[in-house]
Amino acid sequence: MSPSLYVDTSVLVPVARNETYTGWATGRLSGQSLISSAITEVELARFAHRVDVDDAKVEEISANLTTLAVSDGVIQAAKVVSGRLKSLDAIHLGTWVQARAFGLDCDFVTADRRLAAAAQGIGARVIHPFDNL
Repeated sequence: MSPSLYVDTSVLVPVARNETYTGWATGRLSGQSLISSAITEVELARFAHRVDVDDAKVEEISANLTTLAVSDGVIQAAKVVSGRLKSLDAIHLGTWVQARAFGLDCDFVTADRRLAAAAQGIGARVIHPFDNL
């Protein structure tokens, strides 16, 4: 079995609606075991409310995710992440750190350049659509 992929919301949004990275995201995530932070559920729901996206599509994406709780360990890891990450991005990275600490083998997949660089900076195997970071 292939390792799971940790995904943040920036790579799921293009799956829900046609955007620049839709082809890349759809192809990369197809058939994979996906994990993410529980905050992804909120981010996807808010996204659906802001733009014209079929709720069923967002629910389908959510149903294919295994979500991990935002625990005290996640918060502590998110607080010490270096770089200029926004809070929710730091929580995503903190969740990945905790997933690895619990033995989950997962690459970090994002379509956010700043988050990709931060994840790479702490040793994550990062999958992103950019030519360089």
